[in-house]
Amino acid sequence: AVVSTQSTGNTLGILRNISSNIAQVRAFRAEVRESGILVQLVALLHSNNDTIISTAAGALWNLSARSPTDQELLKEHGAVPALRALTTHPDKSIRKSAAGALRNLTSSSSQHSDSSAKRSLSPTQYWLDDYSLVSSGDSASRHSPQARRKVEGRKSSERSRYIR
Repeated sequence: AVVSTQSTGNTLGILRNISSNIAQVRAFRAEVRESGILVQLVALLHSNNDTIISTAAGALWNLSARSPTDQELLKEHGAVPALRALTTHPDKSIRKSAAGALRNLTSSSSQHSDSSAKRSLSPTQYWLDDYSLVSSGDSASRHSPQARRKVEGRKSSERSRYIR
């Protein structure tokens, strides 16, 4: 059966929206990993459809955070070069999601200590400001005036809802 691009995009949109919740529950993560969804998301990064690429990269940003097991699986299936290529994509949301997921995959050490997993970033914790990550919990005084304005504005208006 042929699945339409619109149907794929809608399904990925749902997955992207719930991926931050999935990422917080070990059993859900295991189900996503064992069902092959992570590998399928990496494959979708090569799509010709920007909506599919954006939603796959957004889901990977969430699902690559704080899980050395998932990070290794994604690396083994070529996520790093695929995401690196997307950091120059014309679409800003694709660049943002790709850079966030790439940061998660490349910031952890090869030993996968608990501290490296804690350094992983998810969209609900960090804001991407021109590829320079600004923590929404950090002191804004350490960042540029533009970054401080973004953080302060977003803290109040978007703290309680899912980003994207």
